[in-house]
Amino acid sequence: MAAIPLLPTPSTRALAQARTFDDATALLEVLLERVKWQVQRAMRRFPERLFVDRRGYTDDSLGKAEIRRILGHGPDERAAEWLGEQGVADAKTIEAMLSRIEETIQLRLQDVARSDFRALLGTEVARNEPPRVPARDQTWPTEELRAHFALSDLELDLLLAAAAPRLSEHHARLYTFAWADFTTKQPTASFLADLVSEDEAAHRRALECLQPHGPLRHHRLLVGHGHERWAPSTPLLHTPLSVPQRILDYLQTGTLTSPLPHTTWWPPNREPMVPLEPEVQRRLRQLLSAPRARLAVEGLRGVGRCSAVRIVAAELGRGVVEVEAGSVPASDETTAELLREPLLRDAVLVLRLDGVSDLSQNPLVQTLLRDDEYPGRVVFLEHLPQQVGDWPVVALPVPRQESAQAHWSAALAGVLDETQRARVSQDLSGGYALTPAGMRTCIKDVCQRQNATKASRKAMDTRDLVDAAQRVLDREISTLATPYRIDATLDDVVLPDTVRECVDDVLIDARHRRRIFGEWGMGRLNPGGRGLSVLFAGPPGTGKTLVAGVLANTLNRALYRVDLSQVVDKYIGETEKNLGRVFDEAERAQAVLLFDEADALFATRTAVKSSNDRYANLEVNYLLQRLEAFDGMSILTTNFASSIDDAFQRRIRHIIEFPMPDADGRAALWQTLLPESAPLAQDLDFEMLGAAFELSGGHIRNAIFRAALRAADGDRAIAHRDLFKAGLRECKELGILVPDRLAEEFQSRRR
Repeated sequence: MAAIPLLPTPSTRALAQARTFDDATALLEVLLERVKWQVQRAMRRFPERLFVDRRGYTDDSLGKAEIRRILGHGPDERAAEWLGEQGVADAKTIEAMLSRIEETIQLRLQDVARSDFRALLGTEVARNEPPRVPARDQTWPTEELRAHFALSDLELDLLLAAAAPRLSEHHARLYTFAWADFTTKQPTASFLADLVSEDEAAHRRALECLQPHGPLRHHRLLVGHGHERWAPSTPLLHTPLSVPQRILDYLQTGTLTSPLPHTTWWPPNREPMVPLEPEVQRRLRQLLSAPRARLAVEGLRGVGRCSAVRIVAAELGRGVVEVEAGSVPASDETTAELLREPLLRDAVLVLRLDGVSDLSQNPLVQTLLRDDEYPGRVVFLEHLPQQVGDWPVVALPVPRQESAQAHWSAALAGVLDETQRARVSQDLSGGYALTPAGMRTCIKDVCQRQNATKASRKAMDTRDLVDAAQRVLDREISTLATPYRIDATLDDVVLPDTVRECVDDVLIDARHRRRIFGEWGMGRLNPGGRGLSVLFAGPPGTGKTLVAGVLANTLNRALYRVDLSQVVDKYIGETEKNLGRVFDEAERAQAVLLFDEADALFATRTAVKSSNDRYANLEVNYLLQRLEAFDGMSILTTNFASSIDDAFQRRIRHIIEFPMPDADGRAALWQTLLPESAPLAQDLDFEMLGAAFELSGGHIRNAIFRAALRAADGDRAIAHRDLFKAGLRECKELGILVPDRLAEEFQSRRR
């Protein structure tokens, strides 16, 4: 094969052209110039690889000179001479130039004046160009990589050698010439080791740096590829290695313009984003100041967990790379890239765990829990406490009182003027316990409704935002509980006097408990039980659920009926998790919780005879704790008070028995449950109906509905016979016996 002329030989003048680009670019070009000299050094060490005979270069066969070298006959002088003819410098010149370049790089990194830098390389400085000193905050991508990934000098040299053919066409062609194979485009581990080594010992050290467990490949700064010619398993020596494009971009510019897939990039922002509790801020700053910080921030979604980390990270001069751990594909490649990104940016890695049901099955999470050597700062964002080893946990509560007022004020900036903002935020701070994200959602909701009705934004007031807050909380709790609203007062409910007195006591307790627990100091006597729990016991239809709705309505609170089908789960631990969400959301909403037919959840604990019994008892124990700690009102209804666990009954503040109504009570129910707007005949006898049918209020309501349907079908007013026949039908379905004389009386009335 004919001789191929070598690319232009690197010269001191070419090296000296420090360019008019930014210093980072100039430094990279100097480093690439050094790689050219390293290529020459490798060719000088093994000239026989390129030389066949006087015909010169070949890339298709082994020459005689190379075979003799492999067999131990020493170097071939003719091959060395041939290299000189191609313009390759001699070994002494190469070593001198490499030393000079290294000195140049070190001086540049020490902020030597640019004119001195050029003078060192033998370049004249224009007389009209004053010498400039690089800025102290100049970013040097190679040095940043060295620091962020804890790279040694040798590892950094290997990275630059692998990047060179992807950054420069000249280097790409020079490499193919040097390894005498124009069909190969990727440098192998052995070739890269040749470039940075002076002897065999250095070559072995370089190969060790290119092992999969080394920083270069572990952090995916270099990527190894299999070689089809070495199937099934490519040895390290012949493994092609490449530099990912993201690393190449960083080497060239020192910046990353676009976020990595599956991540959100938050650059350092020193402007206050949201108010942050001083103690939380101090604790986060203390933890994140550690070089390899590991911590978890716990709180509800939307409470500002990531914002809190961003605030403190910005104080430390760092940004945040945020990752939704539950949406990341389960692959080693993706995991390595996601772990590399915050190191590239010198940022804090924040992983949201809200969508991760099982941490043990998430490769990204497990990698971080196992890898104590990962050099970055890592923060897990949790909604519920999870297993994160011995990592410290910072709890971020939902803002209350002064903190809530500050958050409302910040969220209302630009929507209301300063005076209105102060008034509205003060009004809202003591009400619903909303997260900062929930507050912003409320404001957006009100603005959209006002825009739809062409109302002025200045008309926004506390009532608008309270209504919006209720809509937000309805959406958040609706998966496990359903709102229960009725338009009735206690005066609309027929109750025995004793029951009414007990219900009034519950209202007094709800209205004044904060005062006596706080101002009067009763909380010190009962630190563990601030919750107001009420048990309504009695036969079906006696008004238990109705009174629960009336109580909530009287207290201007929302009532949520817990959907047991959504709460109780066959999987161990899921029931407790669901119940925890119910109590958390209800507490935030200052809502009343209704556990209708509570026997299923609050049943008496059993003797442990199997693992199922043990886990069932754990659920009851968890309920006991949450019920007592719940800062709100919870109402339990049951048809059988004896089935409720004794420990629950001891913790319940008010136990009210709802008896079956007597004859007078039933008569009043027949009369009260008939709407005033309904057409009524003159022959109604409520006392007779009350005495005739031993029905509860719920069943009387059903009977009245039946009678109304019959009257409507006949296009007439509701008559006594309609009610009587409906009462008989209801008793028959319930298995309640009705005396024969009542049936005879009914027949006589029909005549």
